[in-house]
Amino acid sequence: MEKQGGEVLKQLAIENVCRKWFEENRNLFGMQAELRMKLFDELVQLRHKADAFDSGCENCRRLEKRITELKRYKTAWDSCRALVAEQAMDEGLWFVAATAPEGYLQQELRRLHTAIEAAAKEQQS
Repeated sequence: MEKQGGEVLKQLAIENVCRKWFEENRNLFGMQAELRMKLFDELVQLRHKADAFDSGCENCRRLEKRITELKRYKTAWDSCRALVAEQAMDEGLWFVAATAPEGYLQQELRRLHTAIEAAAKEQQS
């Protein structure tokens, strides 16, 4: 009987130690769960920031593409203005027209030059 009583006391002591250990460490388990939740929240926030960064990069790529297009247009515009300046100096284009078709062609050429020069002045101001 004493042996059984000793076993029961031993069992109770083990249970008491286990219960005490669990009580002491329960906060640790709770803190671990809380820490996991905080880490998860931070990961979610980082994912949102990464998505926003990717979106920003996409906007930058679109902007770079648009800048490239505008540079092409500017190059074409500069070429057009250079051609107008060259034609303005070409006396062969500004002769006195002998026929109606030549007169019409010169009239339209002058209109074109006037429009391009006006646009160039507008761009400079």
